[in-house]
Amino acid sequence: MTAKTNKAKTAAPVSKAAKRAPGNAKALQQKAADNVAKLRKQAGRVECIKSTAALASGGIGICVTTSRDRSIVIQRIDKEVNRLSKVGEPVAALEAYLKTQPKPQARLAAGVDSHNSPHSAKAAADQRKGAKPATGKAGKARTEKAAKAKQPSRGTSRAYKLGDRKDESKPDTFRRYMLSTIMAHKTTDAAKAAHAKSGKYPTHKLDFNWSAQQGYIKFVD
Repeated sequence: MTAKTNKAKTAAPVSKAAKRAPGNAKALQQKAADNVAKLRKQAGRVECIKSTAALASGGIGICVTTSRDRSIVIQRIDKEVNRLSKVGEPVAALEAYLKTQPKPQARLAAGVDSHNSPHSAKAAADQRKGAKPATGKAGKARTEKAAKAKQPSRGTSRAYKLGDRKDESKPDTFRRYMLSTIMAHKTTDAAKAAHAKSGKYPTHKLDFNWSAQQGYIKFVD
């Protein structure tokens, strides 16, 4: 009688499903243990790309799903995006590259027009035409600041010097390549010429304006 009592006390707890089907108790307990082990194993892994699919409803771009069930919508597709968005690639590299790219122009979602969403339509139209010029003292200051920070136009070279911020970008990324190229020269024309000569990232442009805003360089003219 004592042996039976001890055995009952040490037996593993049985789920409701197992009580309904006593023969499956051991299999259910093993499956639960396997699921816990799988979650612990995945917890420490680097977030990677699980799937990549074209946007539904005829949208332009792709939707990337990560191993942590995050979704990233990318509308501006190029050779580098295609390379970094392959299944199994780390998400961090793709997100770092996307941060260096200009934001896509605002556009209305499918089924939205000026009749059923006039505010959205106006916002998209305003962005296409450009923001209205600011007025007043504060507006004048903003306009002057924007003009000063304007990206150098084609055929106009601007001189600059190194800023206070050091390059902390990740190796083997476009950002590291861009900052290394810009910071190795003293004028925009010289950096552009070096970029063209290198043959790397032929579809990408050096963003001097962003580099200055981030403190990597300072324009001197």
